[in-house]
Amino acid sequence: MSARCGQTIPAVARVDSLATAAALGLAAFLFAMTTDGAGAEDDSPPAPFDSKAERKPAEAKAAQAAWARHLKSPVEVENSLGMKFRLIPPGSFLRGSTKEQLEAAAKADSAFTVQDGVDEPPQHAVELTKPFLLAFTEVTRGQFRKFVTATKYMTEAERDGEGGYGFNAAAGKLEGRKKQFTWKGTGFPQTDGHPVVNVTWTDAEAFCHWLSEKEQRRYRLPTEAEWEYACRAGTLTAFSNGDGADGLVSVGNVADGTARAKFTSWSGLTAKDGAVFTQLVGKYRTNAFGLADMHGNVCEWCADWHSGSEYAQFASKTATDPPGPSTGTARIVRGGGWNNTPGLCRSASRRRFPPSDRYDFLGFRVVLEPE
Repeated sequence: MSARCGQTIPAVARVDSLATAAALGLAAFLFAMTTDGAGAEDDSPPAPFDSKAERKPAEAKAAQAAWARHLKSPVEVENSLGMKFRLIPPGSFLRGSTKEQLEAAAKADSAFTVQDGVDEPPQHAVELTKPFLLAFTEVTRGQFRKFVTATKYMTEAERDGEGGYGFNAAAGKLEGRKKQFTWKGTGFPQTDGHPVVNVTWTDAEAFCHWLSEKEQRRYRLPTEAEWEYACRAGTLTAFSNGDGADGLVSVGNVADGTARAKFTSWSGLTAKDGAVFTQLVGKYRTNAFGLADMHGNVCEWCADWHSGSEYAQFASKTATDPPGPSTGTARIVRGGGWNNTPGLCRSASRRRFPPSDRYDFLGFRVVLEPE
């Protein structure tokens, strides 16, 4: 949408040259100056953030700062619902996995097989030509509640009477579909600060449409290319914080020692992230773009239809702003959830569900398009 929001979005993070130099270090500061043309008379856009080779966290932050200055916008903005968004600079990266990377993931995670990542190869270059703002965390129950209260919206799990998935405490097991399980209640503890779950792709789209109308700005689901680029934040490793699976507990809520103490038949990490089910959003360390919960907590709906052959067409050419297939039967899901082992929580991992599916490990985060 081209209309402006009725209220000014506050500047949550704005840096000047001296603050940037102090926060990012001299090398990153010089990188920012050379990429955004600081000191030049023209208003040329900064160079895109080329992350087809491994980039340091400071370089990712410097690219953000350079584009924020160019757009005359803070790196982080907040809307009327209290949702925070991080500016993601345009750039390029390598999407998907190589055969060797899938083999390494299977070796590190006994619950993951190479077949689970069958549609991740071939790894290929992707170019995103426009900046975008991605939500700091997944949409919370509290934020979704404001949508429901304002519109009297009923989720698909409520409308069709089938419900969703949740935890039967009396039986000590996860169950579904059951009518009693919806976004309002999953059988395990959730506050308004936890990610909303048991929402379908259609429910997520309805939230975006409402928020766009409310704020006169365009909100939408991310494409899977945008999602992976933002998750990687300049990295080529399995996770945004490296290749080691045990390090996941510092950046996300996955199947770990905490969950395995309750569900003794589960495989997963021995390290503990402190949560059995969903965790409050934003509790773990962020990636270089300042995004939280990109690995684990809840899987996240993306805009794209799924196709197992989608990546093959880009084996020998760059994919530029790929929107995904025009039709399909399932939508892409990214990020992994609280019940997933590391293999399904990698930056490149892609799964798919029919758009009417709803689970207690499935939610979404949204994109806000810059003005």
